[in-house]
Amino acid sequence: MTKDEYVNHEFVAQFIDWMSEKLDDETFAHAYTMRKWNRHWSCGSLFDAYKNYYWPHGGVKALGVAAGHTFESNAEALEALQKGLVDALLAGDDKRACELMCALMAWGGVQAGNVSWLTANEAGLAALVAKTRDALNAGDAQDLRFNSGMSKAYSLVCNEFVIYDSRVAAALGMAIVKFCVERKLESVPAELQFPWAPAKSAKNAVNPPVRDPRQGRFDFLRLGGGRLYAAWNLRASWLLSTMAKRLAGGASGFAGIESDARRLRALEAALFMIGYDLGRDGGATGNGGNNVPEPRPPVQVIRGNDDSDWVECFTPSHGNRFEYRIEDHQIAINGPLNFNHDLIDRTLTNLFVHFGQSPFSLANNAVNVPAGTEQMGLGVAYVQAGGNNAPNTSKLAAILQDLDVFEPCFDRPGPGRHWTLNLEALGLVDGKVNIRPWLNEYRKDE
Repeated sequence: MTKDEYVNHEFVAQFIDWMSEKLDDETFAHAYTMRKWNRHWSCGSLFDAYKNYYWPHGGVKALGVAAGHTFESNAEALEALQKGLVDALLAGDDKRACELMCALMAWGGVQAGNVSWLTANEAGLAALVAKTRDALNAGDAQDLRFNSGMSKAYSLVCNEFVIYDSRVAAALGMAIVKFCVERKLESVPAELQFPWAPAKSAKNAVNPPVRDPRQGRFDFLRLGGGRLYAAWNLRASWLLSTMAKRLAGGASGFAGIESDARRLRALEAALFMIGYDLGRDGGATGNGGNNVPEPRPPVQVIRGNDDSDWVECFTPSHGNRFEYRIEDHQIAINGPLNFNHDLIDRTLTNLFVHFGQSPFSLANNAVNVPAGTEQMGLGVAYVQAGGNNAPNTSKLAAILQDLDVFEPCFDRPGPGRHWTLNLEALGLVDGKVNIRPWLNEYRKDE
């Protein structure tokens, strides 16, 4: 299906018309509390949601971009990353492409499951991303690695491509339900069945954000990875980019945004803000709606979905896939291995004492570490801290890199992977590490 075929489909065209007329009225009035920052947020319209955009982001060291939280500061960070990444792809520079994509994952708070994959697949990364970009620009959703993090990457290098994450999906689904109710449709048209995904919350979290837009007969599939994710990301991009262009010169507040690209980013940002938490009624009542919600239907899964809180990860040297999750007293591996927090603290203390903020390597050879002939590095520090089997640290390194405790070195002082310690993550007290507060931040609702 081409873009023109999709946006001119009967129900898609009707939805674009309907939503374009609702951008500045109370149809999308909404409110909630951001759990992570204990911050109340509200909007009186979709345009108001854009004006009230809030996403705290760190600075981008690789590009000299400062930290911020407004739409403008985030747009500046993304535009700098976009220019750098486009240049890296043009030059075929794998190292620079990997560095900037890792920085992008940090901007979006989606390092887990992505940074380890990117660094494990650095060789040939620029060509792979460029090939995927060209396919998506041609409307071809290839069978490729695709998730919320990679959606962010392709939004920078593809034409008119939006970030399609669980928040954008939730708000778009909520809008489609409102459209279906108003038009008295019996079900969600197939062309508008944008899949949804739950918020990433701590195991057994109390009152996590709701991102399930389904109401009674208005059903949506659950979002999985790969080709189908890419296909629906394309459709979301076609739909919203058509709307963004149509708004130019119109009466909506969005018309005051001069460029089509920035206007598209503003629409995406507005949906992102509304979609943080739809509430127990899916946004159907209370906040701008007047429809009595119906029970949600049973979940239908596209594929590749997992309701658990296991996170996909990849070892740094060989790219071996495994899964982990953060628990109260340990980081568990989906298998017999786990790393208790005390052992991690002792290992990191050893690294800090020896390296400070200087780079260190994996140094976890199964023969050399027990023999005492291995250079100092993660494997040696782990065994000195009481750990068994130094090669287990291949997984520990990938996890701690995912969690921003280890910062990857792209200008390596020697062969193999190298990292530096993120001192902010260590929770240092009298030279000793306490990693628990940092890990707890990763268990909060996003």
